[in-house]
Amino acid sequence: MSLEEKIKKHEETIYTTAFATAALAVPGTFIPAADVTGIVGGWALMIVKIAADCDRQMNRDTAVKIVTSILAGAAGYIGGSKIFTVGLQFVLPGLGTLGALALNSLLNFLYTIRLGRFIALQMEKPGFDTEDWANLIPEITSVVFAMPSVMELRETWNDWKEQQSYNL
Repeated sequence: MSLEEKIKKHEETIYTTAFATAALAVPGTFIPAADVTGIVGGWALMIVKIAADCDRQMNRDTAVKIVTSILAGAAGYIGGSKIFTVGLQFVLPGLGTLGALALNSLLNFLYTIRLGRFIALQMEKPGFDTEDWANLIPEITSVVFAMPSVMELRETWNDWKEQQSYNL
């Protein structure tokens, strides 16, 4: 099975979660970090579902610990993006709020897709040991929260438009 086929197998889980976390950007735009709790829950459920689809054991508590560790590792980046979106609202009232909301939604969507794909690829490896998450946290954090390029943001926007069938 090719890399694309392995990711495609988990597409519904990943994109459904991505749209849900993007929607959490609405409260997160107005109350910094208000979306984080929902993201933790959404990502944990996504990880559990991907594990189940790969015939691996993963419970929700373990998945929450993994996600919490990922977010803790990226606290500086998350804090910086929250400060940026709040600042955007103050600099450009009205228009800045819409821009902050759009950016926050797009980033939540992108980070969820990155995490889902990474987790799916790990879980699809025949020798992958679900007990070895601690060693992967730094790598996951650097992959999920890498600064997106303009090209990647465009591709994410195209994904957003093309994957609407998963938007509940």
